[in-house]
Amino acid sequence: MFERRNLGFKLHDLLFFILIVFSFYFTRNILCSLMMILFFGYTFLRMIKENHKMIIPRPCIELLIFILYGAGNIILSNVLYKNVAQKMVISISLNWLMILAIVQYIYMKKDVFKILKMFEISIFIIDLIVIVLSLGTITEGRLASGTNINSNMLSMLCVYGIILTLFFHKKGEMTDKAYWFRLILYSISILLSGSRKGLIMTVIAFFIINIEGKKKKIIKTLLASLGIAMVVYILIMYIPVLYNIIGVRVENLIILLTEGSTDEGSLKSRQTLVQIAMEYIKQKPWTGYGYDCFKMVSGTGGSGKVGVGEVGYYSHNNYIELLFGGGIIGLILYYLPMLYLVINLIKLQKKDDCIVYILAIMISKLAIEYAYVSYYNRLDAYILAIIIGCYFVVREKKTIVE
Repeated sequence: MFERRNLGFKLHDLLFFILIVFSFYFTRNILCSLMMILFFGYTFLRMIKENHKMIIPRPCIELLIFILYGAGNIILSNVLYKNVAQKMVISISLNWLMILAIVQYIYMKKDVFKILKMFEISIFIIDLIVIVLSLGTITEGRLASGTNINSNMLSMLCVYGIILTLFFHKKGEMTDKAYWFRLILYSISILLSGSRKGLIMTVIAFFIINIEGKKKKIIKTLLASLGIAMVVYILIMYIPVLYNIIGVRVENLIILLTEGSTDEGSLKSRQTLVQIAMEYIKQKPWTGYGYDCFKMVSGTGGSGKVGVGEVGYYSHNNYIELLFGGGIIGLILYYLPMLYLVINLIKLQKKDDCIVYILAIMISKLAIEYAYVSYYNRLDAYILAIIIGCYFVVREKKTIVE
């Protein structure tokens, strides 16, 4: 019986690993869909065969309420474009089912360390694949721009890779050579991706990891974080290759923050999209216009045309996107489970060393959602599932780390 169960875990681990590698790199294609079916089916088949009790943690219940709220608005015809809202509700429902399946898998495995190890290895493999595929053009544009993964998403994954690498090295589970190789690889990838989000997330993660609940170290850690930020700033501003890829983007962001405007097309488009969204939100602040409907009124290519019924840009801002799609109620419903996780992860810091690092992933992710839409992103759904699953397993542990 033990051997059969152990074999089951190995197959389950393999399915999980392939699922996240494919989904992180491709996000959505036939291979990802096939792995979703295989992983979901095998997870619940094991639950039935081995008589495992299904668990539905509170964050999963609250996310389900968020989905049902979106469906309710469709039923009540409280949406601008019914077909668009329906497709989105179906999409986030599929994400929810996969979150549930991953949480069940992690709970059955009860080995947070190995789950996080698979998570980090998957990021490492994807980063290597992207670098190999980009060797011919690695200094000519943003890293990953010619591959199947978005440059910003690669950068975010690399930040998570840095966080997990720090964790495994602290636990003595990674050699110094592997540790430094990964840190350098992930750091270079973040810089070459041209992602401002990645830089901001790295500084936030460093601060959270080094503070570790010790209030007396806040000033020291803050100064160290600022010091690292200054070193990175000097590098990206004075090394020509880095300046052309990311330095100029950071420069434009600083100009926008200090002067209120910039000539960079990307930042200008985002400003325009937020302005368009806010005009609508003011008219219907509580319930919104239906999930994913903003792209139907934003104007093709962010031109500013409204009400044209053409597919344009989404808002590039999770908070604005949720306010437009679900109003204040939808925004609260979505972020309630996130707030619950952050608060309870903070409470669990002394129970397992991994919690601080999971918290760093969670907070750094939430901090930059003003610049991308995550609530329907499958990659984000799987990362959230890993966080929920690990939290639930650690919460039930009896041994407290001294």
